[in-house]
Amino acid sequence: MNTDKLAGLPIGVCCCDKMFVDREATASFCRGMWRMEAVQESDLFGVRKITLGVPRRWYAWPLIRGLSDLPHVTLLQDCPATIAMRFHRGGLDCALLPVIECLVSTGVSAEPGRPPCKVIPGIGVCTDGNAETEVLFARAEPSAMRRATADFAQGGMLALTQVVLAERFHVAPELVAYPGDGKPTDGVLLSGNEAFAAEHPFPLRYDIGELWRQATDLPLVHMVWATQRGAPLPELRRLLAHAVRKGLEEIDEIAATVSRVYGTDLEAVRRYLTDTVQYRIGAAEMDGVRKFMELAGKHGLCDPRAEIHLC
Repeated sequence: MNTDKLAGLPIGVCCCDKMFVDREATASFCRGMWRMEAVQESDLFGVRKITLGVPRRWYAWPLIRGLSDLPHVTLLQDCPATIAMRFHRGGLDCALLPVIECLVSTGVSAEPGRPPCKVIPGIGVCTDGNAETEVLFARAEPSAMRRATADFAQGGMLALTQVVLAERFHVAPELVAYPGDGKPTDGVLLSGNEAFAAEHPFPLRYDIGELWRQATDLPLVHMVWATQRGAPLPELRRLLAHAVRKGLEEIDEIAATVSRVYGTDLEAVRRYLTDTVQYRIGAAEMDGVRKFMELAGKHGLCDPRAEIHLC
């Protein structure tokens, strides 16, 4: 097993309340969190019930390893759109969400009617270069794309592709719910498990992570842990830090399970989980978050004044 990813992981408790302001402050904040004491098994059992929501994506399994075995934790898995909806309606204490679902503006949610939330720093899902799970298939060059099909159940994950298309190719194609409305389309957006090693009749394949890297020279943060106001933050930090550490230690077992359940090549899954996806979010990844927020605002996908608040 590749143990390099274990170094520097957030493995303890941090009780300060800090807003994500600049790169230096973020780097210092994350370093402080990573230096905390290791979580002890005896600390994992609290009395407050905690409900977590996670998109049904196998690359998220290392983040939740062992959580379903804890008596005070309820773990719900569904499509990204449903998880986000349940979180914003107050049905989840904490959820793994696309960045665009976590934005707040001037003390309120960036989306009217949505309560503000905060992000637990240091842990999430990110890639640097090829993402492999966010893919665009196109009939011709994306600059000529007018209509594309997309699975709307992927929710805020589609914003990654929309930002890349707008910034890299200066297009904003109409998105049509998959499998389409019978009219011709120029492309199809695939996200999550369905995108991994996918094939399609359209001849051109674009990896959104690689296009993002070309456009920004930054890592791409796919998802982060968001919490509700009033959630038990010390306990959540302990649980999530313990889970990701356990997940990385047991990555071979996770890869074998993914291969068996989804019928995916074992070596391809193991390579993806050990070499492609990253679960540590540091200063460079936060730069990527900031750039995504900037471009999403620029292209009309969110309030340009939106911010992310760290807890």
